[in-house]
Amino acid sequence: DSSYLFLFGALVQGAGGMENHNLTLLRTLALSAPNVRACVLALNDRLSEPQPFGPSVTIIPCGSAHKTIAKVSFAARAMLHCWREKPDLIFCGHANFLFLCSWLKRIYGIDYATLVYGVEVWNLSAAQRRQLAQARCIWSISQFTARRVNEQLGSKVTIDILPCAVDSDRFIPLARPQALAQRYGIGDRKVILSVGRLAEGYKGYDVVIRA
Repeated sequence: DSSYLFLFGALVQGAGGMENHNLTLLRTLALSAPNVRACVLALNDRLSEPQPFGPSVTIIPCGSAHKTIAKVSFAARAMLHCWREKPDLIFCGHANFLFLCSWLKRIYGIDYATLVYGVEVWNLSAAQRRQLAQARCIWSISQFTARRVNEQLGSKVTIDILPCAVDSDRFIPLARPQALAQRYGIGDRKVILSVGRLAEGYKGYDVVIRA
């Protein structure tokens, strides 16, 4: 059976797009490959929650009121897990963990895959560019992020797209509610819905408004 180590910033207690994307990835893994064992280290999660994915996926919170303690615990647990379990692959869930993944690969010979989302990889340091280029594979949530990474790494890597998922059992196209259209004075005009937070400069709202 295969074994994977996931290094995430937050998971159970996170509410952002990055956290939800990672939850969907783990949920899909647990459903499609129940024989695969996965250990998830979450740097910023501080409470032990009921394991939502069954016995094949173990989530270990490493958070602390003191960030330095959390980071030391996170790195130590990752090193101990690699020494004991020898996972087949490490999933790097943030650009800030590239140094740790590169270090683990150098010591234990374990390859890593990197997940890239958005602004965290727009301006990589020279060291991060080298470490990202050493990944076995890179998964991006969008073509836009993939282009931003390729601009920095050139043709050194191939980036696969793993887009955000939608639960089609819960979200389906329906006719426009006329009561809402009348309330907001929309009429038959097109409406753009965004479920991201308002963040000036890198969410693209200004571009849409100008267009």
